[in-house]
Amino acid sequence: MTSRIRVKMGPIEVEYEGSEIFLKYELLQFLGAISELYGSSGIWAPGTGVQDVSLTTPTEIGPASTGSEWSTATVAAKLDCTTGRDLVVAACARLAFGLGLGTFTRDQILGEMKAATAYYRENHRKNLTNYLRTLLKKSELVESAKGSYALSASARKRLEQQLAGQRFAQGLTQPN
Repeated sequence: MTSRIRVKMGPIEVEYEGSEIFLKYELLQFLGAISELYGSSGIWAPGTGVQDVSLTTPTEIGPASTGSEWSTATVAAKLDCTTGRDLVVAACARLAFGLGLGTFTRDQILGEMKAATAYYRENHRKNLTNYLRTLLKKSELVESAKGSYALSASARKRLEQQLAGQRFAQGLTQPN
């Protein structure tokens, strides 16, 4: 069976048509590669909070008012991250809201954490398993499949409200 997917992140657009097996087994790696390409495109600079504010990346949860154009470092700042666990949540928020991913792997989470250079420390990588385990126990994350994580519904709602509130508080978006 032939399947088709189109991913657009700012000026980067990739379209694939072909085997459904690829989409079923390699889609997450594909999206990770697109994410890396997007990061290296210069639209946003990891750790600087500088990005093209005209970017409109579609998300699963709604409009860009949730901060979909923000880098992981910007999300971490908006969420007042002080711990490695907080940085994991910020990275997951960036993957879910900014990149529109429903689920993400440990490597994708770690990649986003590393992109937040002002927040990331090497011990975060060493403790990532513990952070993920704790966030699963606290129902902040759910493990949809072995090694595949997603924000829980309650965490998504809370983060969406926090990030949207930050935009309104700063006057970056006008409420409807």
